[in-house]
Amino acid sequence: MESGSPDGTCPDEPDWVKLYAALGDRPKQDEIRKKNPDVSHCKLLLMSASACDGCEKNPLRKKGKAQAKDSILIFKHRRLIDRMLVLYDYVDMNLIRGLSELSPLECMLLRVVHGYYRGKRSF
Repeated sequence: MESGSPDGTCPDEPDWVKLYAALGDRPKQDEIRKKNPDVSHCKLLLMSASACDGCEKNPLRKKGKAQAKDSILIFKHRRLIDRMLVLYDYVDMNLIRGLSELSPLECMLLRVVHGYYRGKRSF
């Protein structure tokens, strides 16, 4: 089974370019994987449709001082960020049926991550 990408993208995901364009959209990512079943796909991206965000192997991550500042902010707010991504994945897996199941803070976090991924798909 083939693994990695020879063109300088993610070493764990041969279809990284296509999957990253569908970041956060699990059904679309599954369609892409079905077209290339003979390769070893990224295990993190299989678990979470948004796993590329914050991943060390993401070729689009920032370098240098900008990356250091982002890393500090991510570390400082890691619990909220983690909760936000978990909520997004729960909705993606249909484990949350409606906003009445969420607290006001969870609703706000879900709106933020949903807006982020909706914006990513439009490029």
